[in-house]
Amino acid sequence: MAEAKNQSEHMFVEWAQGIQSDNYDVERVAELLKGLEREELHGLDVGGGIGRYAQLVCDQVPGCSMTVLDKSELAIETFVDDPRLELMSVDYFSFEPAQRYDFVIFKTVLHHFITDNEADTAALQQRALKKARQLLRPGGLLLIEENFYQGVMGDDLPGRLIFAVTRQRWIEDVVRRLGANTAGEGVRFKSLSSWSKMIGKENFALRSLVCSPTWGRKWPLWQRLPLISSGRFQGVLEARAKAAPNEQQPSYTPSRYSSALFNPPSILERVRHSWEKASQKLRWVLAVCALTGPLTITTCALSEA
Repeated sequence: MAEAKNQSEHMFVEWAQGIQSDNYDVERVAELLKGLEREELHGLDVGGGIGRYAQLVCDQVPGCSMTVLDKSELAIETFVDDPRLELMSVDYFSFEPAQRYDFVIFKTVLHHFITDNEADTAALQQRALKKARQLLRPGGLLLIEENFYQGVMGDDLPGRLIFAVTRQRWIEDVVRRLGANTAGEGVRFKSLSSWSKMIGKENFALRSLVCSPTWGRKWPLWQRLPLISSGRFQGVLEARAKAAPNEQQPSYTPSRYSSALFNPPSILERVRHSWEKASQKLRWVLAVCALTGPLTITTCALSEA
């Protein structure tokens, strides 16, 4: 098991070193941070590894700096040399900084917050979101990049099945050959609506979702087989921390990606939304026909939550 974990960490370092500045998630996060219109921004990258992703985001956002949380020995050994970044090798849940952050990033890490059963895993992921809310200032951004799996029979069934299969140690070698570098440990993906409900419980307002235009397009045919799923996609989900009763919510200009689902719509907006929803039905049918293939990126919208 230790050898498999070490192998996974080496794979993660290699993957992180390959991140490029024009990756959709780097550009999207940078766009959102620049939209805050602050001269200085300090954020937290949870499970940020060697700091490559944080560095590329800071390159595009003037005045940006980040604290990267990661306890991996390989991350410590290979962390990027950048004065804008600080590596903290501490447990996320015991982390108690002196300041609150302008943003918190979970880049494809929340599905790794797992235990040995479904109920406790859900509680752990909820706790991770609660902790993020405590670390953010009023109006701060929660930025979650995840792989979303939309279920056909039960909204969250694909994620449950993946969790069950990837936890099985007796088929660990087989699952690892199929591309799961966490085989034997498990991962718990969720649907967009499941994450939306969990985020809402922690006093966040959902704002936008932008998907990867390339995720899944180079998968071999066997990876596009149905998994009791109406669609899957990878995207960056933006949520804003609401002000508590004793906190003042700063003013801001709504994002051009904001969904009418989370803002009181006018009559005209309702008509437009109805028309857009009708047109989405056709795309939804095409996505269902494609099952888990690349066309499912057309379902990536907050209006589907």
